[in-house]
Amino acid sequence: MLEKLVLLYLADSVGLFEDLCKAVASGDAKGIQKSAHPLKSNSASLGAMQLSELFKELELMGRENNTENAAQVLVATECAYSEACKALRGEIGQDVG
Repeated sequence: MLEKLVLLYLADSVGLFEDLCKAVASGDAKGIQKSAHPLKSNSASLGAMQLSELFKELELMGRENNTENAAQVLVATECAYSEACKALRGEIGQDVG
């Protein structure tokens, strides 16, 4: 069951994360909110709480139409996302090298 959830997360999150990056780059507050919300929830569901908090911060920025610091938060989010994906792959025995 865990393997299925992790694989689904890894597959779905890639497109959402790409959409989030594009939204941040273009200053699209609605796009940021739309992409960050499911990433926040899905990350929390798998125990990636630090990552979920970063997505939450981006989601709130989008909701409040305040994207001024979104690029800086995205940098931290990219690192946390990469680490979370690596850890999740390790949990299900996928090659993390």
